[in-house]
Amino acid sequence: MTLAINKPAAFVALNTFAGARVQLIQDLKAAGYTLETARDVVIEWACTKTKGTFTVKANGAVKLDSSHAKYNTTKCIVRDMMLMIQGTTRRVVQAKHEPVDVVAKLAKQAASLSAADKRRLIKLLSA
Repeated sequence: MTLAINKPAAFVALNTFAGARVQLIQDLKAAGYTLETARDVVIEWACTKTKGTFTVKANGAVKLDSSHAKYNTTKCIVRDMMLMIQGTTRRVVQAKHEPVDVVAKLAKQAASLSAADKRRLIKLLSA
């Protein structure tokens, strides 16, 4: 069985989703939420969707109940929604680390040694 490929329908679906992300951000902003303050309401919303539970701390912070059976599902939904609000995705490209020069690192560590320890180190290295 082969499926018919309908590129225009796919573009409509993708445009709707892309537009929904923008609409979500605009609607949360209109409701008075910022990226920093939206997490609590996103947790409450996700719990209503998954039937998960949350607790409100004394300081007013909303936290997921990690002992609930739906904790992992709810946590994933909260993470995905927060990333959507941030305008990013799960797989953020991390900055590449510069290669470490091992010899330079060792030289830096050796510089902090006392004179006696430096002599011991040279003796060990020359053996």
